[in-house]
Amino acid sequence: MKILLDNRFIKIEYYSKDSLMKHIWKLETKTITDKEYRDIAGKRADLLAHFGPKRWLIDMSYFEFVLDPKTQEWANDLFPGIFAAGIRSIAFVVSPNLFSQISVEELMDIRVVRPPDSEVMYFGCDPDATKWLMKNK
Repeated sequence: MKILLDNRFIKIEYYSKDSLMKHIWKLETKTITDKEYRDIAGKRADLLAHFGPKRWLIDMSYFEFVLDPKTQEWANDLFPGIFAAGIRSIAFVVSPNLFSQISVEELMDIRVVRPPDSEVMYFGCDPDATKWLMKNK
């Protein structure tokens, strides 16, 4: 495991052997600004493009930021490049914050056009999400 980024909002880990990248949002996201979120999302997209993992776990257990519609639309524009980099399976560990969870599910389920061979699932904990990801080729 290699830590690619670790700041007060997010920790990004890469497991090359498993072609897995984990993005673990931190509780401090309750103070994140739109600009800070966009900066981090851009860095995440760059890391995904550089390392090209097939599996992506996004742990939003402590994610407290609610994406506004403009930010959702902006984030939507990042996904074609992310899928082009090789992502095929995305597992979300969902936030207990209903509004944060809904904004993410809307982004993934409604606005993002995914390749037909890709899968997105939602989980309540990291071990279940990781287990599902590792079953997927």
